[in-house]
Amino acid sequence: MNLEQFSSELLLYLFEFITPLDLFRTFYNLNSHFNDLILIYFQNYRFDFRSLSRQELQIICQNYIPLIFDKVVYLHLFDNDGTPGHATDFLNYNISLDQFTRLKALTLSSMEWHSKIDEFFSFGIQKLHHLTYLKLDDCCLINDDVKKQDR
Repeated sequence: MNLEQFSSELLLYLFEFITPLDLFRTFYNLNSHFNDLILIYFQNYRFDFRSLSRQELQIICQNYIPLIFDKVVYLHLFDNDGTPGHATDFLNYNISLDQFTRLKALTLSSMEWHSKIDEFFSFGIQKLHHLTYLKLDDCCLINDDVKKQDR
C-alpha cells in the first residue's frame, strides 16, 4: 500500500509522532497533497525548541518557519546549558517575534538580553493581538551597555 492512499485524517494523526524537522524533511514538497496536510497540521502549532540541536534549529528557521509564521500559536525559546545560544540563534535568522501573528502564548526561558527582544517589547508586542500568555522564566533582559552605565 502506498502512503499517499492513507486518509488525510490518518496521515495527520501519524504526523503527531514525527518531529517538526523530520516532518518537513520527509514530506514537504513531495506533492501538493502532503504540503497541504503539513500546513493543516501546523494550523495551531506549538513550537518548543528545547529538544533541537543547533543544526536542526538552523534548518527549521531558514527553511520552514517562514512557511508557518501565521500558524504558530505557542512559542517557547530556551537558552540553557543544554541549548546554549538557541534563542539568540533563532532571533538572528531574520525572524521577528511579531511575525507570529496568531501567537497566543510566548515563553522565554533562561535568556539574556538581545536587541530583537528589546525591539519586540518596545514595538512588536503591540502587533500580537492574540497574545494572552507571556512567561519570562529566569531571564536577564537588561542590555550590557545599560549595566555598564549603572556602575
